[in-house]
Amino acid sequence: MSKQDQIRDKNSSPAARDASALHPSEEATTKASSRPSSAQQGAAVRIEGLTKRYVIDKGVAVMAADNVSLDIDASSSTALMGASGSGKSTLLHLIGAMDSPTSGKIWVDTQQITSLRGSSLAAYRRSIGFVFQRFHLLPALSIEANVMAPLLPYRTGIDLKARAHELISAVGLSGREKTIPSRLSGGQQQRVAIARALIGNPRLLLADEPTGNLDSATGDGVLQLLFDLQRDRGVTLVIATHDARVAQRCQSIVEVKDGVVTRTPA
Repeated sequence: MSKQDQIRDKNSSPAARDASALHPSEEATTKASSRPSSAQQGAAVRIEGLTKRYVIDKGVAVMAADNVSLDIDASSSTALMGASGSGKSTLLHLIGAMDSPTSGKIWVDTQQITSLRGSSLAAYRRSIGFVFQRFHLLPALSIEANVMAPLLPYRTGIDLKARAHELISAVGLSGREKTIPSRLSGGQQQRVAIARALIGNPRLLLADEPTGNLDSATGDGVLQLLFDLQRDRGVTLVIATHDARVAQRCQSIVEVKDGVVTRTPA
């Protein structure tokens, strides 16, 4: 994997450090490469007739996903773009099996995840990576422990500490393994969250507004990191975003409005 360019300035602000640590190259203004350099193949996603209906106050129904059918290619980058309340995050959560549909089916490769229950459902959730807008790091644990946390309860057969250190280095935080989250800036915390999402070597990476809590310079650095990792590791990347600038970096844009999707050229 290619090394991230790092520009360190002890006198700079945390936001400036975040932007410079993963300073976007000229490639940052273009879409991610369509062919990953890694031998790993990402997971393909197929959605068929997916509906998610919520009933709110006084029996009023909201269609967060309205008969959605969609194909996402393996090892591609796709943006689910829409305004707040459009249904984009609901769709992402359904793909990640964090919510269940009212009707319809989702396949990830050949596995129909909408039919999974119990331990099979838990195993699927562990097999994907999820990056949240709000980081969700455990405040009392070090960076190292946060990155290892998703797999600590399980027998994996891998050296989790070595794997965590490799990922912490990949996101530009080598040497900070024992630091706790409160001593990191927002952009650095999001990079830890990205490393955590990759600990299980997922073939599908889902990101829900990953730059939503960051200033534009820091967000650009985090976004570039996501695309670099997607390319180098061959994962399928799906990003839910309201930001057209973020969406335009992806190979494919799926517009979401009132639970209905429309694919547009990126």
